[in-house]
Amino acid sequence: MDQQPTPTPPAGDVSLPASRLLLVLYIASLAFAAFYAPQPLLPALRAEFGVSQAAASLLVTVTILPLSFAPMVYGLLLGSVSTRRLIIAAVSLLAASELPIVFTDSFAVILGARVAQGLLLPAAVTALMSYVAANTRGQGLQRAMSLYIGATIFGAFLGRLSAGFLATVLGWRWAFAALFVAILAGLPPLLRLKEESRAGFDRLRPSQVVQALRAPGVLRLYLVVFFVFFVFAAVFNFLPFRLHELDPGISELRIAFMYLGHLVGMLLALSSRRVVALCGGEIRAILAGLGFYLAVTPLLAVPAEVVIFTAVSLFCLGMFTVQTTAPGVINRLAPCGPGVVNGLYLSFYYAGGALGSYLPGYVYRHLGWTAFVLGLCALQAVALVLAAGLRRTGGRLSSDAAGPAC
Repeated sequence: MDQQPTPTPPAGDVSLPASRLLLVLYIASLAFAAFYAPQPLLPALRAEFGVSQAAASLLVTVTILPLSFAPMVYGLLLGSVSTRRLIIAAVSLLAASELPIVFTDSFAVILGARVAQGLLLPAAVTALMSYVAANTRGQGLQRAMSLYIGATIFGAFLGRLSAGFLATVLGWRWAFAALFVAILAGLPPLLRLKEESRAGFDRLRPSQVVQALRAPGVLRLYLVVFFVFFVFAAVFNFLPFRLHELDPGISELRIAFMYLGHLVGMLLALSSRRVVALCGGEIRAILAGLGFYLAVTPLLAVPAEVVIFTAVSLFCLGMFTVQTTAPGVINRLAPCGPGVVNGLYLSFYYAGGALGSYLPGYVYRHLGWTAFVLGLCALQAVALVLAAGLRRTGGRLSSDAAGPAC
């Protein structure tokens, strides 16, 4: 899920010391673990607090939503803050935000804590990547970024799995208590980091946004990633309710294991160049990913747990093929620097995720799971049609230049 814009370092190969890189990967994986931990617990939280399915799903929606506007707003607020201070502050507050969830008997308090986590995550993630970019160059940066993306994907799965396990064995509150302890354990080594430059949030001006969106193929590709993550978030957020519908006695751990296919994304993040080469180019890789994404989604409608598990794994393969390929294509198509291009990419991507984690729930509630799946297939078909139009811009992808800065 989870590529972020980073400053471009000067030429030459420099790598972070292994201990500091491991610390960054540890904190990043825990940030995304905290982000996604509630997902397999949604049916249990719904029953515990007597709220509706729509209200329970908000626990994920309110955390994703800030990521959609963070690139636009955070540059105005945090442009002069050092990476070290921002990392320490964001991680400290992220750990603290788990405590209200552990001790409260109010769903509103849990929802408020999740809003706070959604505001903290963009700051923590961007500061971590800015720290890596400020201390690595050349092949060292490329390797560190690949490891970072893999860590965020692994963290998302680990958060779901550990939450499901602890909720099944000890109770759902223990899942958030464990996150508090794990995040807090990363603070002492963070305090030993050296002071770095500002956090590196880019300020996006309206003229830059317009110029980027008017470039041939760019808006089309932004809409593709919007629909891709809309569908992905919808499936992952409402899957626990579907599994509980099929088997009211299903444990949180069994639900968590359904997300095992998410690890496919980690493998693709580390081998995206091979995937593109195998498909014969970036546009073909995106089209192949979207086609596969659409082809396997109807399997989610089959009322059998083993079929759903297989479908989710294949579903992730299609989604992450698009996700690992699209950013590179956008950076070459847009006539702007990487800060503007990637900031807009994140806004479209997470806006799709925020809406997808909530709106399809109305279809599910009123029309049923089959209609829910068919509706998502229709959106995937729209994304495929949009991507097919990228063939007309394919000639520009041979250029290595990203274009002049806006």
